[in-house]
Amino acid sequence: MAPFFFFDFTLDKSAMPPVEEIPEQVFKEPEPITERNNLCPYPIPKIDDIVKDIEKAAYAVDTSKFVSDLFECGAIAISNAVDLAQKDKREERYLHIIRGYKPDQQKKLAEIFAKVYALLASVVYDNGRFNDNLGEIFMRCNLGNKTAGQFFTPYHISEFMARVTIDETLVKEKTADDGILAINDPCCGGGRYDYGCTRSSAQFRRQLCQKLFYRGKRH
Repeated sequence: MAPFFFFDFTLDKSAMPPVEEIPEQVFKEPEPITERNNLCPYPIPKIDDIVKDIEKAAYAVDTSKFVSDLFECGAIAISNAVDLAQKDKREERYLHIIRGYKPDQQKKLAEIFAKVYALLASVVYDNGRFNDNLGEIFMRCNLGNKTAGQFFTPYHISEFMARVTIDETLVKEKTADDGILAINDPCCGGGRYDYGCTRSSAQFRRQLCQKLFYRGKRH
């Protein structure tokens, strides 16, 4: 059985360098979901497994470059599925990236991103855990820059900061009469504080995403 999510990173297969076909028998049947109240139709990938896959796949290249290419190729795959007007320009960028990898690494890029996508998508189900999963993967791969003083605030601290800043009164006041709750983060980094604000605010109003406006700047 094929995986629940599978990404074909390029639309123009004629321009794509040779990639080994993935045999159907490689994929195993999904394990039964036994977690109580789990409505997710597929096994939710674990960050530990994704990080291990990245470490194994990046054996011949710099880990930082591999992770950067992983997410850029994934973003291109998603964008090309919905925005065909700019497909050709993105396709050129994709080919520039993918030609730097061997066929087995190309396959791993698609497989790993499929796991990342499945992890992020699982949050819409009852057992989904809202978390900065991308930031966690980034830091677990040791991609912070100590020389430049780049350290990311742990997500639970970001959420705590959001909870002491945003309360029910503020949310209702700002979103009344079709108003907007604006959040300005002049040093957003990876956006963890913004994630915390989203979760903290969402408990006070349904469909809050239509009422939130973020402005972030990285330093």
